[in-house]
Amino acid sequence: MPETDKMRRLRQLSRQRMRLIWEIASLDETSLSNEERLLVNIMRLHPEYYDLWERLDEVTEAELERDKTNPVLHVTIHQIIENQIATNHPPETAQTLERLLEKGLSRHEAIHEIGSVLARDIAEIMKSNRNFSEQKYIRRLRQLVKPRRQKRRRLF
Repeated sequence: MPETDKMRRLRQLSRQRMRLIWEIASLDETSLSNEERLLVNIMRLHPEYYDLWERLDEVTEAELERDKTNPVLHVTIHQIIENQIATNHPPETAQTLERLLEKGLSRHEAIHEIGSVLARDIAEIMKSNRNFSEQKYIRRLRQLVKPRRQKRRRLF
């Protein structure tokens, strides 16, 4: 699907905004909104991308991608998951987080596991041009923490 000028401009403005938030945080974090502080905190959780944040609105697509990951999309999905947990909508996101923590994952790893479910849904939506299904998302979250049944060994 060819990118439109409008989509290209939107992406450019989003990256510019993210870079400006990063820059403002280095000067005076108190001037940021709660949402912007959350974004900065998430960006700080990803030091492998620090070199990008200060020049985010200047990098090419090729420079941006790291290990088949788009850092902007990565922290954006991370932020969406954090917002779902904070607002308890859907409640299954927070429940999934708790179950993943109980399994021994760090909070950061658990957020990434949940984010992978959302990223998969987003990819399918973009590919098939369909609407987001919260029920499907919830089903996938539940599958993420569903106990695996072990196959019974036959004795004879």
